[in-house]
Amino acid sequence: MATFIIDTAGRYDSYGVTGENGGMDASQRLYSLKQINLYTKADYLKNGPANAKPVKTVNFEYTHELCTNVPNSSGNAGKLTLKKIWFSYNKNDKGKQNPYIFDYNISDTTNPSYNHKSYDRWGNYKDPSKNPGPTTGAMTNMDYPYALQIGDVSPSNNQWDSAQAAKAVSFWNLSQIELPSGGKIKVSYESDDYAYVQNKRAMQFFSIIGFGNSSTAATGNFNLYSVAGDNNYIFIKVTDPAASKEEVLRKYLEGVSKLYFKVAVKMPNDKWGQGYEMVPCYADIISYGVIGNPGDKKIWIQVKPIKDNENPIATSAIQFLRLNLPSKAFPYSEPGDQLSVKSLMGMLASVSPNLIQTLKGYEAYARKKGLCKVVLAGQSFVRLNNPIYKKLGGGLRVKQVTIEDNWDVMTGAQMKKTTYGQQYDYTTTTMVNGVATRISSGVATYEPSLGNDENPFHIPFRLYTESEGIRAPTNYMYAEEPFAETFFPSPMVGYSKVAVQTINKTKKIGSRL
Repeated sequence: MATFIIDTAGRYDSYGVTGENGGMDASQRLYSLKQINLYTKADYLKNGPANAKPVKTVNFEYTHELCTNVPNSSGNAGKLTLKKIWFSYNKNDKGKQNPYIFDYNISDTTNPSYNHKSYDRWGNYKDPSKNPGPTTGAMTNMDYPYALQIGDVSPSNNQWDSAQAAKAVSFWNLSQIELPSGGKIKVSYESDDYAYVQNKRAMQFFSIIGFGNSSTAATGNFNLYSVAGDNNYIFIKVTDPAASKEEVLRKYLEGVSKLYFKVAVKMPNDKWGQGYEMVPCYADIISYGVIGNPGDKKIWIQVKPIKDNENPIATSAIQFLRLNLPSKAFPYSEPGDQLSVKSLMGMLASVSPNLIQTLKGYEAYARKKGLCKVVLAGQSFVRLNNPIYKKLGGGLRVKQVTIEDNWDVMTGAQMKKTTYGQQYDYTTTTMVNGVATRISSGVATYEPSLGNDENPFHIPFRLYTESEGIRAPTNYMYAEEPFAETFFPSPMVGYSKVAVQTINKTKKIGSRL
């Protein structure tokens, strides 16, 4: 028979909430399992729980060292963390001297404090300071929820790589078990990755580094249009170099029928303030190529105008302004409850411009005023294929498991310790343009709904125009696939191939006679 002993006082996290307005209620708390006692049935029935002698006791010891500063904890404690397990026999506690000890690779850099804003779309820890963004600072995870990819660069010039991704997903996970014998079991992790989302190549966002009226124009111009004309060439900073037009197609544009842009466009000022709005836009591709040397990792793409020679992003931004921000599109159209003399005069003064808008069209008026012209550098993106068939995201996976036998200590250094273990490889080889290429064997069933505009299944079904009257402005609208998205599978990553190898595969352990 078994009994379970609960510790009702030694836990300092998971307190309840005082009420709907928050606050910690120390009277509401969870408990931790302290002991499991195993008895013979005869002894337990004869002597009862108070006097029966357990044959074996499993003891648990905890700390609160992981993920400190949890809001519902006492004294800024962390989450309940299992630290030791040991066994007692017939109430003999000698086993406490040789427990199983659990380690979580605790350090200042691998044990970040709790922060409800530090996670990506897959639920993994993500430091927002590593996000891309303008020179003024990195974007927040709310604005950029996507998993960081190899080659992404932050404003502080941190370049993301597989090692940083492995470290981020490993936070708060078990890294070592020290055995009673002194031996150790060590586990290392790495980030999940995948080459496809179902049958489509995985896609990611790349930073736009300028606009131009030709493929040879200088980068760094963030005006969508000017008096001389519209800038329909998009300059993009990529993460893997392309040496030719053919490589641009193979790495970034294969299977891409329409480009998706997510661009931060400067909106006009009104009494509510001024700022940038993220404007979504789809565009057709006319041509593409490489900028400068391949090592610069820059490409250009020419997009097809929606009408005349107008930049489709500018057209979308002006339409976004007109439909979603009327107080900025039509000054003094929303005076508020308290009508001031200034607002009244502004309303009267706006009558003439409104007549001009009616006659010439709002878009022509907006372009003449220079509205929705400027794009924010570092916060504007285009969706392209992941070039290396290895998109990070999904969670974590085991990279290596090792066992150290501790024989050097057990034999007084007369024998060397030995390390055994296995490594796991999640890649596969496939033919890409006739060349055998090693890629991730991972496939995502789907991608999370948060940040779903990075999902390759999100494409426009068809573009259509809509006008409500003879003089009414034309709306360029589209329906977006996939339809009935709620019926798609939950997001997760699986692998078609996992190779398991010993860590000593290159070592010679004997000689042939």
